[in-house]
Amino acid sequence: MKNLSKSIIIMTIMVSTTLYSQTQNSVEKKYYSKIKYQDIPNRALFEILSPREIEHSQKKSSEKTNQSIKKLPDSITAKYSLDEIKLKYAPYEYKNNRSRIFYNVYYNKKKQNKKNYLKKGMDLPCGCQMKNDTLTVVTGFGFFGGLGFASKINRKKFTNYFWEYSDHEYLKLKKEDSILKKSIEIGSKYQKMILEKKPKIGQVLTGYFSIYTKPYYTNNTKSNVHGEVYFKCFVFKKQTTD
Repeated sequence: MKNLSKSIIIMTIMVSTTLYSQTQNSVEKKYYSKIKYQDIPNRALFEILSPREIEHSQKKSSEKTNQSIKKLPDSITAKYSLDEIKLKYAPYEYKNNRSRIFYNVYYNKKKQNKKNYLKKGMDLPCGCQMKNDTLTVVTGFGFFGGLGFASKINRKKFTNYFWEYSDHEYLKLKKEDSILKKSIEIGSKYQKMILEKKPKIGQVLTGYFSIYTKPYYTNNTKSNVHGEVYFKCFVFKKQTTD
């Protein structure tokens, strides 16, 4: 999961300033271990692309596709039309590999007033990789520090995580820990996962998951994170190295 997390962070060094009419839901104090298969909540709002998402979809994805097409052998370009070739690349475009996250942090169980783009929703890249029977979904942002959300889905069950990293050591899992860390991964106290269909390699998957983390410590302050993630991603088969 760390390699996929790093690739998502590298892709995202700018923060969206687009605000949505949708806001973060209250914490659902339940721990679900099994996936629910149904339409995701607020699907219509998630389908509305922000200006930055439109730019990524129309400009940057098109540029990347065109660069890939130029590298294709003549045997392929002679056999298929340009529209047919572009259709093959469609699942890899940004509009099919994106998320919208809602995030808030609690210090000593008191909700903090975070920036509007985190409370109102922020659009980010999202990656999905399948290895054997386990699908890993990761989204996040960062530059000289960052955070993100991930879920590991195995058949009917799942586990959600939150991760945070910094250039400075100020994180730890337990109050009694004497060593502070630059990065940390925290499991969920409450969690939920909704998928619109079963994950399958080579298909675009739409889903939603939420997490309220177990406690951890930032500068010796007890912290919890509440996050909601709406996502759409093309399911890749994870490449293994010998």
